[in-house]
Amino acid sequence: MNPILILAALIPACGEPEDTGFGDEIPDIRGHFQVHVEGAAGCEGSYSYLTDWAIGPLTITGGGPNQLTYTFVSDMVFEGHVDAAWSFQLSGSATWGTANLSVYEDGMVTLEDQRYLMEGEFEVLVDDDEFFSNDCTITAKARHTQISD
Repeated sequence: MNPILILAALIPACGEPEDTGFGDEIPDIRGHFQVHVEGAAGCEGSYSYLTDWAIGPLTITGGGPNQLTYTFVSDMVFEGHVDAAWSFQLSGSATWGTANLSVYEDGMVTLEDQRYLMEGEFEVLVDDDEFFSNDCTITAKARHTQISD
């Protein structure tokens, strides 16, 4: 076999540097945002399990669209992603006061005046004691407005 053909066949196997996917098709939402929460419902009106930490600053960091870290005020940190359909998601568990929270948010990203807007809906399962029978769920709409890269 021709040595040039063998070399040509091996070059693609060496690979190129990994593309993080933050190209034209996937929005690079890493940066700083201001979060507004509205329309909270559930948990007999005890929305503070969400609103005390979710309203205010949010920083999104990460190495790629599938490896994002969402850090809210008071070090509430969740993992998530953004995809080519411009949808985002974050989820994880955290402790707020004496309650254990299971947090999930998903929504859509848009571009307005060269700033990203993220509109989603939170779902927070609140467990404030050792009994599962009285756990409750808070749902709320959220709007994240990018304030800087």
